[in-house]
Amino acid sequence: MKRLCVLAVLLTSSLAGTANNSASKSEDQYYAGLNFGAGWGGGFKMKPSVVFGYHHDKNSKFELEVLANMSDIAKDTRKIGASLLANYRYYPDLDIDPVKLYVSGGLGGYLQVIPFGFGKGGESEDPEPGDLEPEDPGASTTLSAGEVTGAAAEEVSVVDKILGSISYKLKVGVDYEISPQIVGTVGVTAGGQLSGFKPPLQIPDAILEVGIRYNF
Repeated sequence: MKRLCVLAVLLTSSLAGTANNSASKSEDQYYAGLNFGAGWGGGFKMKPSVVFGYHHDKNSKFELEVLANMSDIAKDTRKIGASLLANYRYYPDLDIDPVKLYVSGGLGGYLQVIPFGFGKGGESEDPEPGDLEPEDPGASTTLSAGEVTGAAAEEVSVVDKILGSISYKLKVGVDYEISPQIVGTVGVTAGGQLSGFKPPLQIPDAILEVGIRYNF
């Protein structure tokens, strides 16, 4: 009987410990937050964003970020873009509680919202039957060469559009734990579109970013 009581106590404590470990692992696995960034990249830029993240382990976090890119705010040529980024954060083993250093990198899609009307041109009028000029037999060779050149230019344009539609973001910063649920963050980022790496190279946007996170 005494052995049964001991076995029951051990089994109960083991189950309780397992439940506590499961509960601790499930707590604060996810977070949401807001960022505000401002800096310089061919002019003054503002980059506010919303983030949703997952604590993978002590050293790793994964984020999904919706980032706005606003430039030339006070001009008629103002531009607004939006990026959807998948970020990875790495925290090296440098425990300076309540401060934690991190580096992160992200890649995603970019959409320019303003200005509208890309590629609009004037409408051509149909020629009158009497205005048609006779065809020049020697013009066919020149036209063929022009078509080849136009096809090559169109191919380059497609590549530029693809690279211009992909955003990247690199960041170094620190997190400051205000409370177990609330964390402040500050960092320096460099980012832009992959098209900036084509000659002539463009300097990435340099942004100072501050934000806040809520763990749940």
